[in-house]
Amino acid sequence: MAERDLESKVAVASELLVSLRAELFARAVDGTLGEEATEKEKPTVSSRAMLDKTKKELKDVKENVDKAKDEVKCLHVVAASLNADLAMQRAELAARQWKGVIAASISSLEEELSRVKSALAAAYGARAEEDVEVAKAGVLAMDTRLKAVKQEILAATIVTLTVEEYDELSQRARETEDVAGNRVTEAVKLIKEAEDAEVRSLEKLVELVLTDGQGKMKKGSSGKTKNQTPCRWA
Repeated sequence: MAERDLESKVAVASELLVSLRAELFARAVDGTLGEEATEKEKPTVSSRAMLDKTKKELKDVKENVDKAKDEVKCLHVVAASLNADLAMQRAELAARQWKGVIAASISSLEEELSRVKSALAAAYGARAEEDVEVAKAGVLAMDTRLKAVKQEILAATIVTLTVEEYDELSQRARETEDVAGNRVTEAVKLIKEAEDAEVRSLEKLVELVLTDGQGKMKKGSSGKTKNQTPCRWA
């Protein structure tokens, strides 16, 4: 609103300056014609008085023109100052808005990270429980199969096997069972390590996004501080 009022005042002052210049030119022409007439004709008292009056008015017009020029200059200075203040206020408003956007983004990312962690924990627990059940079922199946194999071997060789041969076969069966159990345990361990690595990677990615957002917010705040240059009037 103040800027519009100032522009209106500048326009009025400019129009006044143009009008005064036109009046000054007209009076100068009238004064020249009056001087030529006095050279050709004998001046009278009234014509001299009129000439003096015209010269005085011309002087007043010149003074008014000078005042109008000074006023226009002052108005231009004020307009420049107001424009600078307006630009600073706009920059401050933009900085505050940007800071608010960054803060909201960080808050949203933190909430999303919390939700992701909760979901991962729930999924990890459910999946781990499921993997354990699968591993147990596999071990049970292998144990059942090994027992069946032992019985088959025992039934097929019960007549011809010696005690030493039976012990050797039993030892091999136990070793096979141990190897199978170790493989199941190792598989469960690898699954858990893969899930832990996946969780850490996701958390690191979200933390990087948060760090980048905070860096942008700090950069916006420092840019705002640099733009707040104090204005001094001469």
